Amino acid sequence: ASLSVVVLVLLTACAACGDGSPTTTLDPDTTSAAAPEIVLSPEFVNGAVPGSRLVLLVSAADPRSGTVTVSAQAPGAEVVVAPASIAGSEVAEVIVVPAPTEVETDLRVTVTATAGDRMDSVDRTVTVVPWEDDREQQAREVLGLFLPWLEEERPELGLSEAAEFDGTMTAPLLLIVSHYGFYSDEWEVGVAWHVMVPPDDFAEMYLRPRDALAPTHAFRIGSWQTALATGSVEVVEVEPPPEVVR
Repeated sequence: ASLSVVVLVLLTACAACGDGSPTTTLDPDTTSAAAPEIVLSPEFVNGAVPGSRLVLLVSAADPRSGTVTVSAQAPGAEVVVAPASIAGSEVAEVIVVPAPTEVETDLRVTVTATAGDRMDSVDRTVTVVPWEDDREQQAREVLGLFLPWLEEERPELGLSEAAEFDGTMTAPLLLIVSHYGFYSDEWEVGVAWHVMVPPDDFAEMYLRPRDALAPTHAFRIGSWQTALATGSVEVVEVEPPPEVVR
């Protein structure tokens, strides 16, 4: 009798296993394929200036998300997204150029990612200040302190005094330390300089490949005014910041 019970139990269990219901195994490589959630960098934007480019960076939160179409809008500004679609760990740049204004105003930037029937949006509210870009000349002087050293000491980066950069004022609401962004086809170069007297007037530079979300290299000069006055430049490599400055 006991043997009959065991056989009955086994037959019942097998019948349950073979009832036609599919058995699902979660594949960690495919479970995120339908999720176009995005990362919008940086987390904080320290203002923008009319006519200057604010460049926000977009990447998929999960590189397994497949191809994601990126779009953006910012009423009161010109907006360009390049490239318009990304996949894996690729990065899109959302370039926002605020329109002229005579008063301080808030600009809302909405970035949207679409993949199939999924859509996600991320917002940034940016304070646009009615200023003009008055930092480019000094920013290029500071940039010029780093480039000869990079050409000699880090030639693999492909940066030299002959490199051509488009510049744009960055983070106007950050005081004491001025910031400026330069762009070539391959690099974003963020320059910062402490507006103090020597020896407290450090200068820093970070480098971000245009196809990367975060800086990969950073460098520092102890006193940029002393370097400009004497022509003696001492550059040290430092830890890059976790995200770009805007």
